Amino acid sequence: MCRALAERGVDPLIVATDADGSEDLAVPIGERTTWQGVPALFFHREFSESFKYSRGLSRWVRDHIADFDIVHIHAVLSHACLAAATASRRARVPYVLRPLGTLAPWSLRQKAVKKRIMLALGGREAILDAAAIHCTSEDEKRGIEQAFPKSRGVVIPLGIDQPFLDTPIATWAEKSNDPYLLTLSRVHPKKNLEALIQAFAQTSSRNEFQHWRLVIAGSGDSEYVNTLEQLVRDLGATGRVSFVGWAEGEQKHGLIGRASVFAIASLHENFGVSLLEALAAGVPAVVSRQVELSAIVEAAGAGWIVDTSAESLAAGFAAAFGDDDQRKAKSLKAREFARRYGWNNVAIELVDLYSRIGTPGSNGQTK
Repeated sequence: MCRALAERGVDPLIVATDADGSEDLAVPIGERTTWQGVPALFFHREFSESFKYSRGLSRWVRDHIADFDIVHIHAVLSHACLAAATASRRARVPYVLRPLGTLAPWSLRQKAVKKRIMLALGGREAILDAAAIHCTSEDEKRGIEQAFPKSRGVVIPLGIDQPFLDTPIATWAEKSNDPYLLTLSRVHPKKNLEALIQAFAQTSSRNEFQHWRLVIAGSGDSEYVNTLEQLVRDLGATGRVSFVGWAEGEQKHGLIGRASVFAIASLHENFGVSLLEALAAGVPAVVSRQVELSAIVEAAGAGWIVDTSAESLAAGFAAAFGDDDQRKAKSLKAREFARRYGWNNVAIELVDLYSRIGTPGSNGQTK
């Protein structure tokens, strides 16, 4: 996002903690650096994996927030985000808040007591005082407006990197030699991987589909990953299902590009960047209706839309595996559909939003 914004004339600075799950990023603390090609400033996360408390970050935003025209806050219910919102209000700097799906009705029901406390301790004020709530789908916007009626939602999607759109689609022969179903995400119960594995085991046990594999890419809690691996063994699908762990860079591009079908079976997903990356690579997808992109994927003819049950997923997999002509047709429609989500197009919409709500006269940076 920041690289695309810089190409449109925005001067961005990422300010964040060094939190990387339960680990810490190997980055300089409290001094400017570059993170994946973007100017950045990191502060140590002192405690709490979820709350990410950082006294240093809080002090910095309090002292420097007035140097910026716009603040774009990513997430809501953490110390960094609440500190940035509070500092922005005090300095009268407009801010955009991107909830990352955390304010959807489904998400608010998860750990509901904790979230109600966080909302009472500044979260609600941060939401209602935001110049705009950056929603990535109409469904997310509707859900937030129901929960927070006075919020100001704006729908701007996330983007995908240009290489996914520029790389030639793998040939039919390449995919036919070793067809596999790919799911790529954080390994978390929200992703409904138990049902996905059960559905694949059921489908691939049929004679005509025994040559198909399931590749699960992503990382998560080791105990949860162990339970999924045990489920695969219990279903007798060990030879057909592989866990490849976290994938990025060329490995990620290769996994996506060579896949025959992509699957995202989430119980809730307010967007789904990995889904868009697969579609951009010409990989049609089996998508649960709880993924908020599902309706437009269906309208574009780029995939098969299913419910979250193992039975419905299995029916979707059978339809996808069993019809070569449909997979070819949906592959072409998938890439065409994804083109609208290139980061350059998204950056144009963001710059327009910043221009409408920004205050001229500071140093022209956007954090």
